[in-house]
Amino acid sequence: GTEFTTQMVDMPMTKISQWIYNHMDFDKIVEIRRRNYSYIVEALVDKQQFGFIHPILCEGICPWVLPIIVHGVNNAHFQLRALGVPAATWDGVKPENINLDEYPDAEYLYKKLIFLPIHQSLNNHNLNFIIDKIMKLGFSGS
Repeated sequence: GTEFTTQMVDMPMTKISQWIYNHMDFDKIVEIRRRNYSYIVEALVDKQQFGFIHPILCEGICPWVLPIIVHGVNNAHFQLRALGVPAATWDGVKPENINLDEYPDAEYLYKKLIFLPIHQSLNNHNLNFIIDKIMKLGFSGS
């Protein structure tokens, strides 16, 4: 596993990381990520199978992923991954000893919330692929 140690806090940035940082167009990255986020939301927002925590991004927000709630499919990320979409979830950070009966909202999000990729290297073809695959999920009831 990974552990945080205070000895690593003041480590300098590596030369390659510094070079990447100095050569990135952060405004462009934010613009593309916001566009990709909105592109997928606009394609799915009218479909009742999907819910969005933030369908509209506030000014200045740069999204990491698009969190989407998929109704009628538990653990939809497994189906999406099988279809070629690198969807992610909270499963990697879920505490082992959590009693989900005490936290029904958390249990709901563990089962229904997935993260869709919206990074800056994706183009409309890639986004349409994601949209197509998420529409092919095997929906049952909620």
